[in-house]
Amino acid sequence: MKLLIAGVCCILVAWYPRVPLNEAQRPAPPVLTTTTTTTTTTTVLDKLWVSTTTVPPLMYNYAFPMYKRGSDVVELQEFLGMKQVDGIYGSRTRKAHMEYLGGAEAVLTDWHDLPTRFHLDQKTLRELVDIYWLDDHSEWALRVAFCESSAMPDDTHNDAVSDALAVGAFQILARYWSGRSERANMETYSPFDLEANVATAAELFYNGGGAKHWRPSQKCWGQSDPTVTERIG
Repeated sequence: MKLLIAGVCCILVAWYPRVPLNEAQRPAPPVLTTTTTTTTTTTVLDKLWVSTTTVPPLMYNYAFPMYKRGSDVVELQEFLGMKQVDGIYGSRTRKAHMEYLGGAEAVLTDWHDLPTRFHLDQKTLRELVDIYWLDDHSEWALRVAFCESSAMPDDTHNDAVSDALAVGAFQILARYWSGRSERANMETYSPFDLEANVATAAELFYNGGGAKHWRPSQKCWGQSDPTVTERIG
Protein backbone atom coordinates (compact mmCIF):
# COMPACT_ATOMS: atom_id res chain seq x y z
CA MET A 1 0.00 0.00 0.00
CA LYS A 2 2.81 2.39 0.90
CA LEU A 3 4.55 1.68 -2.36
CA LEU A 4 1.30 2.41 -4.24
CA ILE A 5 0.87 5.82 -2.54
CA ALA A 6 4.52 6.79 -3.23
CA GLY A 7 4.15 5.91 -6.88
CA VAL A 8 0.99 8.04 -7.25
CA CYS A 9 2.75 11.04 -5.64
CA CYS A 10 5.67 10.83 -8.06
CA ILE A 11 3.29 10.73 -11.00
CA LEU A 12 1.44 13.85 -9.73
CA VAL A 13 4.65 15.81 -9.21
CA ALA A 14 5.88 15.00 -12.67
CA TRP A 15 2.55 15.90 -14.21
CA TYR A 16 1.89 19.18 -12.26
CA PRO A 17 2.70 22.16 -14.54
CA ARG A 18 5.62 24.45 -13.53
CA VAL A 19 4.63 28.04 -12.67
CA PRO A 20 7.23 30.64 -13.76
CA LEU A 21 8.80 32.67 -10.97
CA ASN A 22 8.19 36.39 -10.85
CA GLU A 23 11.15 38.81 -10.77
CA ALA A 24 11.08 39.08 -6.99
CA GLN A 25 11.35 35.33 -6.64
CA ARG A 26 14.25 34.97 -9.10
CA PRO A 27 17.61 34.58 -7.42
CA ALA A 28 20.09 37.36 -8.19
CA PRO A 29 22.86 36.36 -10.59
CA PRO A 30 26.26 36.07 -9.02
CA VAL A 31 28.37 39.24 -9.17
CA LEU A 32 31.81 38.72 -10.60
CA THR A 33 34.45 40.98 -9.04
CA THR A 34 37.69 41.61 -10.90
CA THR A 35 40.76 43.14 -9.32
CA THR A 36 43.31 44.92 -11.51
CA THR A 37 46.85 45.19 -10.27
CA THR A 38 49.17 47.68 -11.94
CA THR A 39 52.84 46.92 -11.74
CA THR A 40 55.41 49.59 -12.66
CA THR A 41 58.79 48.35 -13.73
CA THR A 42 61.88 50.42 -14.28
CA THR A 43 64.22 49.07 -16.88
CA VAL A 44 67.80 49.95 -17.67
CA LEU A 45 66.58 51.87 -20.74
CA ASP A 46 64.28 53.99 -18.56
CA LYS A 47 67.19 54.93 -16.34
CA LEU A 48 69.30 55.72 -19.39
CA TRP A 49 66.55 57.93 -20.82
CA VAL A 50 66.30 59.91 -17.59
CA SER A 51 70.03 60.42 -17.44
CA THR A 52 70.31 61.57 -21.07
CA THR A 53 67.45 64.06 -20.85
CA THR A 54 68.86 65.79 -17.78
CA VAL A 55 71.01 68.55 -19.22
CA PRO A 56 73.73 69.86 -16.93
CA PRO A 57 74.29 73.62 -16.81
CA LEU A 58 76.86 74.98 -19.24
CA MET A 59 80.21 75.88 -17.75
CA TYR A 60 81.98 79.19 -18.47
CA ASN A 61 78.82 80.78 -19.89
CA TYR A 62 80.12 84.33 -19.67
CA ALA A 63 82.29 86.66 -21.72
CA PHE A 64 86.06 86.87 -21.40
CA PRO A 65 87.84 90.08 -22.46
CA MET A 66 89.76 89.57 -25.66
CA TYR A 67 93.42 88.68 -25.07
CA LYS A 68 92.84 88.25 -21.35
CA ARG A 69 95.60 86.32 -19.58
CA GLY A 70 95.32 84.28 -16.43
CA SER A 71 94.79 80.97 -14.73
CA ASP A 72 91.05 81.09 -15.43
CA VAL A 73 91.83 81.17 -19.17
CA VAL A 74 94.13 78.17 -18.68
CA GLU A 75 91.28 76.32 -16.96
CA LEU A 76 88.93 77.22 -19.81
CA GLN A 77 91.37 76.03 -22.47
CA GLU A 78 91.92 72.75 -20.63
CA PHE A 79 88.17 72.30 -20.19
CA LEU A 80 87.66 72.87 -23.94
CA GLY A 81 90.37 70.33 -24.73
CA MET A 82 92.47 72.76 -26.73
CA LYS A 83 95.83 71.57 -28.01
CA GLN A 84 97.52 74.87 -27.18
CA VAL A 85 97.05 75.95 -23.57
CA ASP A 86 98.81 79.29 -23.20
CA GLY A 87 96.47 81.16 -20.85
CA ILE A 88 95.61 83.80 -23.49
CA TYR A 89 92.01 84.32 -24.57
CA GLY A 90 92.72 84.82 -28.27
CA SER A 91 90.65 84.25 -31.38
CA ARG A 92 91.10 80.45 -31.34
CA THR A 93 90.06 80.20 -27.71
CA ARG A 94 87.05 82.42 -28.30
CA LYS A 95 86.00 80.35 -31.30
CA ALA A 96 86.24 77.11 -29.32
CA HIS A 97 84.45 78.75 -26.39
CA MET A 98 81.54 79.86 -28.56
CA GLU A 99 81.27 76.52 -30.31
CA TYR A 100 81.01 74.80 -26.93
CA LEU A 101 78.24 77.22 -25.87
CA GLY A 102 76.19 76.64 -29.03
CA GLY A 103 77.62 79.02 -31.62
CA ALA A 104 78.21 82.75 -31.91
CA GLU A 105 74.59 83.66 -32.60
CA ALA A 106 73.29 81.86 -29.51
CA VAL A 107 76.12 83.13 -27.32
CA LEU A 108 75.80 86.80 -28.25
CA THR A 109 72.02 86.66 -27.95
CA ASP A 110 72.48 85.38 -24.40
CA TRP A 111 75.38 87.59 -23.32
CA HIS A 112 73.98 90.85 -24.69
CA ASP A 113 70.25 90.09 -24.46
CA LEU A 114 69.84 90.55 -28.21
CA PRO A 115 66.51 90.06 -30.03
CA THR A 116 66.12 86.94 -32.16
CA ARG A 117 63.59 88.21 -34.70
CA PHE A 118 64.34 87.98 -38.44
CA HIS A 119 62.63 89.42 -41.49
CA LEU A 120 60.65 86.77 -43.34
CA ASP A 121 61.22 88.21 -46.82
CA GLN A 122 64.98 87.81 -47.16
CA LYS A 123 66.40 90.22 -49.68
CA THR A 124 69.93 90.15 -51.04
CA LEU A 125 72.62 92.46 -49.73
CA ARG A 126 72.57 94.50 -52.94
CA GLU A 127 68.78 94.92 -52.79
CA LEU A 128 68.98 96.12 -49.19
CA VAL A 129 71.83 98.52 -49.87
CA ASP A 130 69.80 100.02 -52.72
CA ILE A 131 66.92 100.54 -50.28
CA TYR A 132 68.77 102.04 -47.31
CA TRP A 133 71.75 103.77 -48.92
CA LEU A 134 71.90 106.59 -51.45
CA ASP A 135 72.87 105.67 -55.00
CA ASP A 136 76.14 107.58 -54.67
CA HIS A 137 77.17 105.38 -51.76
CA SER A 138 75.77 101.96 -52.69
CA GLU A 139 78.92 100.60 -54.34
CA TRP A 140 81.06 101.91 -51.47
CA ALA A 141 78.74 100.25 -48.95
CA LEU A 142 79.04 96.92 -50.77
CA ARG A 143 82.85 97.22 -50.67
CA VAL A 144 82.76 97.96 -46.95
CA ALA A 145 80.57 94.92 -46.30
CA PHE A 146 82.96 92.74 -48.25
CA CYS A 147 86.02 94.12 -46.44
CA GLU A 148 84.40 93.81 -43.03
CA SER A 149 82.81 90.36 -43.30
CA SER A 150 83.48 88.92 -46.78
CA ALA A 151 79.83 89.66 -47.60
CA MET A 152 78.82 89.24 -51.25
CA PRO A 153 76.09 91.20 -53.09
CA ASP A 154 73.88 88.12 -53.52
CA ASP A 155 74.05 87.06 -49.85
CA THR A 156 70.80 86.88 -47.89
CA HIS A 157 72.40 86.09 -44.53
CA ASN A 158 75.67 86.91 -42.77
CA ASP A 159 76.69 85.47 -39.41
CA ALA A 160 80.25 86.83 -39.25
CA VAL A 161 81.52 87.66 -35.75
CA SER A 162 84.83 89.42 -35.13
CA ASP A 163 87.22 89.09 -32.20
CA ALA A 164 85.68 92.29 -30.83
CA LEU A 165 82.20 90.72 -31.10
CA ALA A 166 81.14 92.86 -34.02
CA VAL A 167 78.30 91.22 -35.90
CA GLY A 168 76.98 90.77 -39.40
CA ALA A 169 77.75 92.20 -42.83
CA PHE A 170 78.74 95.65 -41.54
CA GLN A 171 80.26 94.35 -38.28
CA ILE A 172 78.24 96.33 -35.76
CA LEU A 173 79.41 95.84 -32.17
CA ALA A 174 76.99 93.62 -30.28
CA ARG A 175 77.23 95.70 -27.09
CA TYR A 176 75.99 98.79 -28.98
CA TRP A 177 73.28 97.06 -31.00
CA SER A 178 70.38 98.08 -28.78
CA GLY A 179 70.88 101.84 -29.10
CA ARG A 180 72.09 101.94 -32.67
CA SER A 181 69.40 99.67 -34.07
CA GLU A 182 66.73 101.66 -32.23
CA ARG A 183 67.70 104.79 -34.16
CA ALA A 184 67.20 102.80 -37.35
CA ASN A 185 63.83 101.43 -36.15
CA MET A 186 65.30 97.93 -36.11
CA GLU A 187 65.57 97.39 -32.36
CA THR A 188 63.28 94.34 -32.42
CA TYR A 189 65.48 92.49 -34.92
CA SER A 190 68.63 90.45 -34.46
CA PRO A 191 71.94 91.97 -35.59
CA PHE A 192 72.35 88.75 -37.59
CA ASP A 193 69.29 89.76 -39.62
CA LEU A 194 70.77 91.16 -42.83
CA GLU A 195 68.17 93.87 -43.37
CA ALA A 196 68.45 95.13 -39.80
CA ASN A 197 72.24 95.13 -40.09
CA VAL A 198 72.22 97.07 -43.38
CA ALA A 199 69.66 99.60 -42.12
CA THR A 200 71.57 100.20 -38.88
CA ALA A 201 74.83 100.63 -40.78
CA ALA A 202 73.20 103.22 -43.02
CA GLU A 203 71.90 105.06 -39.95
CA LEU A 204 75.42 105.07 -38.50
CA PHE A 205 76.89 106.40 -41.73
CA TYR A 206 74.39 109.17 -42.41
CA ASN A 207 73.58 110.27 -38.87
CA GLY A 208 76.33 108.86 -36.71
CA GLY A 209 79.71 109.95 -37.99
CA GLY A 210 80.18 108.71 -41.53
CA ALA A 211 82.85 106.20 -42.45
CA LYS A 212 84.74 106.32 -39.13
CA HIS A 213 82.94 103.21 -37.90
CA TRP A 214 84.72 101.12 -40.53
CA ARG A 215 88.14 102.78 -40.33
CA PRO A 216 89.97 99.52 -39.41
CA SER A 217 89.20 98.11 -42.88
CA GLN A 218 89.93 101.31 -44.80
CA LYS A 219 92.97 99.84 -46.55
CA CYS A 220 90.59 97.39 -48.12
CA TRP A 221 87.74 99.65 -49.19
CA GLY A 222 89.72 102.76 -50.20
CA GLN A 223 91.68 105.72 -48.94
CA SER A 224 89.12 108.48 -49.40
CA ASP A 225 85.89 108.73 -47.44
CA PRO A 226 82.65 109.19 -49.39
CA THR A 227 80.88 112.48 -48.99
CA VAL A 228 78.15 112.18 -46.36
CA THR A 229 74.81 113.64 -47.38
CA GLU A 230 71.38 113.32 -45.83
CA ARG A 231 69.86 109.92 -46.27
CA ILE A 232 66.63 109.72 -48.23
CA GLY A 233 63.84 107.65 -46.71
